[in-house]
Amino acid sequence: MDREWRSWIVGVVCTLAAGSGLATGTAVAGDAAIARDDGGAPAGHGLQTAIGQENPAAYVRELDRLLFADLVAGTPEAERPEAPPWNLKLLQRSLDPASVMLVFHPDGEVVWAAAISHDQVVPRKLNAPHTNALGPRLQAWAHGPPGRPLDRHAASAIHQNLFFPFEAETAAKRHVIVAASGVLRDLPFEILLMTPATEEHSVTEMPFLVRRFEFAYEPTVASRLGWSSRPGGLRRIRRHSVDDPDSRVVAAGTLIAVAHEGPSGSGMEALGWLREGAGACLLGGDEGGLDVFLKRFYRERAGGRRSIVRAVHRTRLGLLGDGLPPEIWARPMLYGAE
Repeated sequence: MDREWRSWIVGVVCTLAAGSGLATGTAVAGDAAIARDDGGAPAGHGLQTAIGQENPAAYVRELDRLLFADLVAGTPEAERPEAPPWNLKLLQRSLDPASVMLVFHPDGEVVWAAAISHDQVVPRKLNAPHTNALGPRLQAWAHGPPGRPLDRHAASAIHQNLFFPFEAETAAKRHVIVAASGVLRDLPFEILLMTPATEEHSVTEMPFLVRRFEFAYEPTVASRLGWSSRPGGLRRIRRHSVDDPDSRVVAAGTLIAVAHEGPSGSGMEALGWLREGAGACLLGGDEGGLDVFLKRFYRERAGGRRSIVRAVHRTRLGLLGDGLPPEIWARPMLYGAE
């Protein structure tokens, strides 16, 4: 694969962080005002400046700049791809009333966040002092061998500190799109627990967030603009190796399943392919999990479900209902959606 596309290689580091406390954020529409924050912004960040200027577009744009910078970190500057085009209003128009995009950027003991929907932007600064402690624990689960028990405490704490603060913004939504950076990138939010679960709870009894929402992921906020510019709808599904140099051209509506082993061989490498196929989707995961997942996915597709997101969601629920552990139905992650 050529060097330009290799600049998109990012490890699927399925970790997240949690903490406590929430700085007040106020919903805004279009270019309306956003709430001021009592805390100071970390040095070098324009996020607090955007809040002070009551400019939600500038806030989200700066947030996305940080996501993109994290995505290409470690890649020589001359080899980095250009950042995706930016247009907040166009992004909002790409979200239907049942969808919301949640954005997270960890920064020391805080997480800068936002909820974006078709009619408002809600910025928040979350206190998350335990990011560095909980992140590696979920990372170990995500990339560990099958059968490793999920850290239920971490899954519950993360929900409480990063997802619950947006309860009002997600209450009437069905489809959640996540874009995050650092140790928050590529966490399968499906496994977050809405309430604490004990060892006595079986997999089929645990209150996973997947029971409430359909999830899809984006590496950055603006990447959605490229992938949502054409109608979705599955036309074909293909299996690829991350080393396949002849598989970069894909059509809109294509679902690409990419098997990988650990963070160094991540399915995120295929994100470069999707840049040439607006409206395409990537399902990345480990070989064994994808084999089980895709077998059930084909049955869902045969049932006439036109939405890739809906079919993937139904597949997760079906595997969960079969009592299969979360590494089977949560590790395959859907990037890019209709």
